[in-house]
Amino acid sequence: RRRPRKCGSMEGAKPPEDLLLSPAPAAEEVSLPAGTVNLFLQNKNLEKYGLLKDPSTGELVPSNFVEWKKLNRVAILEECQALGFMCDFHSLMAQLQALPDEEILVLVDR
Repeated sequence: RRRPRKCGSMEGAKPPEDLLLSPAPAAEEVSLPAGTVNLFLQNKNLEKYGLLKDPSTGELVPSNFVEWKKLNRVAILEECQALGFMCDFHSLMAQLQALPDEEILVLVDR
C-alpha cells in the first residue's frame, strides 16, 4: 500500500515576483476652474434633470448623456427645501442661494 503524500507547508513561502502587488500611484490632484464645483448626481435623477439624451432607453452609458444642461436655480433651491439632504444639490444650497444668476450650468463628466 502506498501512503498518501504529505503536502508541504506554505508557511514562509514567497509569491513569485510578478504576483506582488504594489500600492496604487497617488491620484493626481486636479484643480477646478474658479466658480466650479464637483457634484455627484444619483442615477435615478439624471432623467429628472434632463441629462439623458434618450431617457426611454434607461441606458447609463456615456453616449446617452448630454454634454451640458442649464437648470433653473430657483427650482433647484425649492427642491432642496422640499427634499432636504436627499436632494442631490443640498450640499451646494448656500452657494446656490448666493448666486445672482437665474440658471446654473451643469457639465457632464463622463
